[in-house]
Amino acid sequence: ALREGATSGIAKYFFTGRPMANQHQTWRDIYVTYWKSHYKPAFTLMLIYIVYQVLVHQTFQGALPMVLIVISFVSWIITPILFSPFPRWPLIEQDIREFSAFINGVAGKDESEVFEVERRGKSAKVRTLWECGLAAQIAEWSDSSMEVLILKFVLDFTLTAYIMTVIPAEILDFLWIYIVVLSFNSLLLLLYLLSNLSNIILNLQTVGWLLALPLGKLVLGNRVMLPSIGSRLPELIISFAVFLRALQVAKQAYLIACKAAYYARTCSGSSQNIARRHYFEAIRRAHLYFQQHQVDMAEAYFLMLSNTVVSLLLMVFDRICGNTHTWWLLNREMARTNWGEQYLLKSPPQMESDQQREGSNNTSDVGSDYSWDEDGGMGTNRPLLQGRIPMTVTPGVSPNLGSPTGTSRSLGTMRSQGYAR
Repeated sequence: ALREGATSGIAKYFFTGRPMANQHQTWRDIYVTYWKSHYKPAFTLMLIYIVYQVLVHQTFQGALPMVLIVISFVSWIITPILFSPFPRWPLIEQDIREFSAFINGVAGKDESEVFEVERRGKSAKVRTLWECGLAAQIAEWSDSSMEVLILKFVLDFTLTAYIMTVIPAEILDFLWIYIVVLSFNSLLLLLYLLSNLSNIILNLQTVGWLLALPLGKLVLGNRVMLPSIGSRLPELIISFAVFLRALQVAKQAYLIACKAAYYARTCSGSSQNIARRHYFEAIRRAHLYFQQHQVDMAEAYFLMLSNTVVSLLLMVFDRICGNTHTWWLLNREMARTNWGEQYLLKSPPQMESDQQREGSNNTSDVGSDYSWDEDGGMGTNRPLLQGRIPMTVTPGVSPNLGSPTGTSRSLGTMRSQGYAR
C-alpha cells in the first residue's frame, strides 16, 4: 500500500473480506488477500537466494548460511495456512478443487471484459487468477503518472544493464535458449487466442519452458550438456533469472509507449472511452505475451502444492495431539469439538453448560442459553435464558428481561445484577 501510494499518489482502501476468526479461510481467499504482501516478495527473495547458492557453489570459497533469508520467504509462504483454522481433509479437498478452478478460470479473459476486470479489481472481487493479475496491472499503469513510470523504467533498465554487464558472457550465451523458447510460446499464445481461450494450450505454453534443455542442445550444441547437466545448472538458472528481468523491462518500454499514444489520442480530441479501452487491451496483451500471467500460474501451482503439504501436516498434528493447533489458534472451547463434528451442531457450548456453572445442577436440553429456539423461531415461549427468568419473545417487541422499570437490559447487566449466571 505504501509503495502504490508513493507511485500513484492515490491511497486506496481494499475491503479484504476476511472471515470470522473461527471460520476456515479458503486458499483462493488467502491468495487474493496475501499475494502482493506475502507471496510475490517471497518468490522474488527465493529466486535471489537460489541464484546466490548456485553461484557460490561454483567458487569453492564457502557461502553465508542466509538463515534469516530462508526463514523470511518460507514464513511468507506458509504463515497464511498456519493461521487458517480447521485443517480437515474435506476442507483441504475442497480448497484444492476451488483453487485449481481459480487458476484455470477463463472469467475476464475476453477483450470486451477489460472494464469489468478493472471494476472487480477495485472492489477486491476477482474471480480468477487472470483477473487478479490483470486488475493489478491495469491499476498500476492507469493510476501512476507518466513521470513515475518513466523514472521506474530508467531505474529498472539501468539495474538490468548493470547485471548483464557484470555477469560473464558464457552465462549470458544461454539467454538465446530462452529467446527461442519464447518465440515458440508466442505461437502457442496466438493459437490460444484463436482457439477460444483453451486452457489446454495455455498450460502447454507454460510447460513449454521445460523444453529449454532439449532445445538448448540445438541452439548451443553439446556445450549445454557437457560435462553434465548438473554442472550447467548455474548457467541455466542465472540466465533464466536475467531473461525474466529483461522481459519485464521490455514490457515496461512497450506499455510506456502505449500510454504515450493514449495521451496523444485524448489530447487530439479522440473519444476518451475508446482510447482508454484500447490502452487497457494493450495492458492485457502485455500481461499475456510478456509471460507475466504464466509466471503467476507457476507460482500459484507451487503455492497449491505447499498449501497441501502444510495443511496435511497440520491435520495429522491436530489429530494426533488432540486438536492442539485449533486450541493454539482459536481457543480450548473450539478444540474440544470432537473430530468430524461441527461446533455447536447438536450440543450447547461446553464452557457455558450447566455442569460448569457455579451453584447450578440443572442440565440444559435446549441448546445454548443464549441461542434462539430453532423450532419455534421468534414466536416461541421457550425461555432464552435457562434458569431463573422465564422470558417470551414477541415479534417486533423488545424483550423484557425482568427489569424493575420495565425496560430491557442486556445480558451483561443481568449477569452483574445476579439474574443469570
